[in-house]
Amino acid sequence: MKKYLSYIILVSLLLVNLWLISNYFTSYRSFENLKLKLKLSAIKDTLRKRTFKMSLENENVLINTVDVYPGLDSSTRISLVQNISEPVLIFRFSGNYCDKCTDFVINSLKKHFKDYKINKRIVLVCSDINPRFKESYYGKPLLSFYSGNFKLPLEQSYKPFLFVLDEDGVSKMVFVPDPSYPEYMDIYLETIKNKLF
Repeated sequence: MKKYLSYIILVSLLLVNLWLISNYFTSYRSFENLKLKLKLSAIKDTLRKRTFKMSLENENVLINTVDVYPGLDSSTRISLVQNISEPVLIFRFSGNYCDKCTDFVINSLKKHFKDYKINKRIVLVCSDINPRFKESYYGKPLLSFYSGNFKLPLEQSYKPFLFVLDEDGVSKMVFVPDPSYPEYMDIYLETIKNKLF
């Protein structure tokens, strides 16, 4: 009987040890996951701060002469700033930027501005994009730079962005959208719509 009792105690201790070891590794994995989430959160926070700083650095920049052409018609040269009589919302992007980000902005614009396709105060300006997309892929013709760009520091970041170009050719309300935070995009577009449209 003592022998069986010893086996039962030994097996019980072995099971308890296995349970403790299993709980230790589960807790360790949970702790490592928590550390990873905190690290990712810190990285996202840093990126948001940089993006915010970039937006501020591009605020109130005088955009002098920017020549563009509509769709595929490079023979039609338009001075963007001289043709503005009231503020316009410009979406600046490139074919080299993330497609998901571009589609996110286009879909958000369509959602917030029911007249998106015909609204002449919503302007899409692109570079390095497939010519097939220039006529109406995004629901309206795209403007392409005849040469150069807006000369905004943000253009070096390779991120699509939005801004208001006022009738004096000054950039205002610069915003870098992030598909991870669609609520910020909604707030931005609602603010633009209420203030300018």
